[in-house]
Amino acid sequence: MTNKPMPDTKVNIKPAAMFNTPDNWDELMKWINLHTNMHERLHIMTAACMAWNLACKYVNDDNDQ
Repeated sequence: MTNKPMPDTKVNIKPAAMFNTPDNWDELMKWINLHTNMHERLHIMTAACMAWNLACKYVNDDNDQ
């Protein structure tokens, strides 16, 4: 198997305008930790990490083509 050179492409993922975009992961974690209910925090963290994984998949899948 030969390695193909990576094409010079730009991935443009558009944010959901209805929601705030944190500046970094620490800011997101501070917001998540404001929720005092442990079960609520667990669900929020799960959703945040699932969204991160989805964004990674989009970027990585696009780069693999």
